[in-house]
Amino acid sequence: MTELTREDGDDTLVVVFATAEPIGAAEVGLLLRELSSDYKRVTGGRLVLWRYETGSSWIHLRDAIAVAGSLAGSFNDISIAVQHMAKFVQHLKLHFEKSKEQRLEDNGLDLVTKSATRIVKIAAESGADIAVRYRKDEKNGLESYSLTVNHQQAVKLLSTADQAKRNRRRALPRPQSDQDHARIEQVANRLIGGGVMSDDLVDTLVLALKSSGGKDLLPVLADKLDIAGRPEMARIVRRHIPGASRSTLRLPKG
Repeated sequence: MTELTREDGDDTLVVVFATAEPIGAAEVGLLLRELSSDYKRVTGGRLVLWRYETGSSWIHLRDAIAVAGSLAGSFNDISIAVQHMAKFVQHLKLHFEKSKEQRLEDNGLDLVTKSATRIVKIAAESGADIAVRYRKDEKNGLESYSLTVNHQQAVKLLSTADQAKRNRRRALPRPQSDQDHARIEQVANRLIGGGVMSDDLVDTLVLALKSSGGKDLLPVLADKLDIAGRPEMARIVRRHIPGASRSTLRLPKG
């Protein structure tokens, strides 16, 4: 995948499809629409197409605030855009980690399922290798992210996504209400902002959520803790989820 290793600009999400044939306009259009929709859902911001290159298809995406800020915006505006993009990339990273581990217990709370699955679907159906990359802004101390997947791996990932979709249809979990999300935020904020907590105290908070009818909310709570950099708490939450992996999420190599 030597063509997928070229460097890109800071604070730019790059999606690459390395294939001999160009990706159809309809497929690219669907991907852009779903990326934009997921980005707004995750960050409240607006994603814009910064550059598109053909041959192999290189899609460069930036936050609209960063695009405007590079022309006339303040440092604060650009900082907000960087935070938006970093948050979205964390959700993509978590999704792909879970899909590679074949544990997409999709309960409607994965906020990037549509766009991430579309990326894999395009690669699987077009014979492309793919790369998803985001390079950190050194000034803000954000981590970079890079994922490369060959065509055969994309086919397997698509199969995992399809299975998760079938499982979701069979399980028919109840829709999450605004009240549910408020409860998750309340517990997550207490765990994240509470400093060092004993395992017993974390267990007590999780059990309180379960006993009040919040069993279905535990997977999203665990994911929030992972994203917030509290994997030890996420592991404790997952002890209460039947069949869930208790290990810290790591992206397999290769």
